[in-house]
Amino acid sequence: MIFFSKRRVFDSNLLPRSIFHEFGTKQSSLIKYDHLITPKQSHSSNVHVVTKKNMSNASPPDTDGLITSVVGVALSVVTADCVPILYCDPVAGMIGISHSGWKGLTKNIIGNMITTMEAMGVSGQRIVAIVGPAVGPCCYPLYGQRSRLFQKQFGTQVFDTYQDHRGLNLTKVAYLSLIKQGIAPSNIDHTLFCTSCQKDMFWSYRRDGTASDHMVHVIKI
Repeated sequence: MIFFSKRRVFDSNLLPRSIFHEFGTKQSSLIKYDHLITPKQSHSSNVHVVTKKNMSNASPPDTDGLITSVVGVALSVVTADCVPILYCDPVAGMIGISHSGWKGLTKNIIGNMITTMEAMGVSGQRIVAIVGPAVGPCCYPLYGQRSRLFQKQFGTQVFDTYQDHRGLNLTKVAYLSLIKQGIAPSNIDHTLFCTSCQKDMFWSYRRDGTASDHMVHVIKI
């Protein structure tokens, strides 16, 4: 389970206590880290591997996924409706984090994260993935070409029908993408909160437009 406190979202029981992780809220205050890596997000499917040699680059450009096995390095992304995901192979000592809105999901950033980790020696059977809070289908109507794109890639199961609209379930798209990459359902945890609905807890670009700030999400060995 993911538990929500007044300050932050934290503590999945799928991850060992030695792996620090949190999904931020409006009330979260960022902890000071010796080495914090936050990419310059561009809604891409690009993944950057942080090593001891390049860890001085705190803001990799055109990147929406980070992976590292360097102890002491904290990886972070920011969101305001998009889907944040934490990844970990506790045995291999490797962690990752990704940001994906509709563009990143259709460009398969989740697949790129998993295949990159596996290419570095991680077992897909051991990877744990924690899907964080994102805008829900209740607040994300989708029509036209973009709707057809998701239906073609993921089927009608990623849509929920409401009285006044047909909404895209981004969290379910993320879940199905992880399953497609071979991640066991028992190794996937997720929140069931809509960033747009939960005004007191989360920032939401869809709800607030340019007045919205962002949540900061972190994972660290």
